[in-house]
Amino acid sequence: MLYACDITWWIAYFAEVSRTFRGEKWTVSARARDQFDLHWIYGMDRPGLSKDPTLIHQGSNSGYQAISLACLFGAARILLLGFDFARSGGKSHWHGDHPKGLSNGGAYFGRWTAHMNRLAADAAAAGITIINCSRKTSLTCFPRQAIEDVLCDS
Repeated sequence: MLYACDITWWIAYFAEVSRTFRGEKWTVSARARDQFDLHWIYGMDRPGLSKDPTLIHQGSNSGYQAISLACLFGAARILLLGFDFARSGGKSHWHGDHPKGLSNGGAYFGRWTAHMNRLAADAAAAGITIINCSRKTSLTCFPRQAIEDVLCDS
């Protein structure tokens, strides 16, 4: 599954994604759904995990929403990659900055982290294991482990 909430992200990356990704593509953006024929779920600006299977809580970022969607789909264990939530190496994302016109998040990292803290607590209470395998991250609400170690344990 590939998830992105912003219509601007889909406009910038849909052609590349269509060439390289064969899984399901999801969004909360009705405009992106209609323009690119994506799977869609309703999103609301509420804290924590949604218990309603028809909607996700948004947490102000696509990573939060992707985790929420995976939880609604019944995931028992979720591995996070690229959840930096901070500038590192002069870049705002592990892959580098987005092109002009797309948000690079910098001003929102603190708010995103606060939302993730609540999401982590709700996921743990629901028995869902979330492991942050990002190489660098400012998130402290999820246990950390190298992706190689997690995959070798599976």
